[in-house]
Amino acid sequence: MVEALRKWRHLLIGKHFTLVSDQESVSFMLDARHANKIKNDKIASLRLELTSYSYTVVHHPGIENVGPDALTRAHCGYVQQTRLRDLQVALCHPGVTRMGHFVRTKNLPFSLTDIREMTSQV
Repeated sequence: MVEALRKWRHLLIGKHFTLVSDQESVSFMLDARHANKIKNDKIASLRLELTSYSYTVVHHPGIENVGPDALTRAHCGYVQQTRLRDLQVALCHPGVTRMGHFVRTKNLPFSLTDIREMTSQV
């Protein structure tokens, strides 16, 4: 959560937002009502970093989370393949090995299987 807040800081500063977590412990640690109960220095420093934000923490149990339906999964798969194909074109059509290395070093959400399938189609 903290990494996401750091990344989107420019959009979140000055606005009130809700943090939803399926981990009850994270919800407890970040909730302002429990600030005096936290004795861990690392958590205290993270809470100090978050004081510039206006947020509410909500615990949403994981069992209540509804998974995506088949149509959503198919659409996401198509979008991912399109992004991977666009990336390959932008990199001047590298092979499986170079493309796999690039994806790993940039921590992109593509697997080696995705890369092999995409390069075999081109």
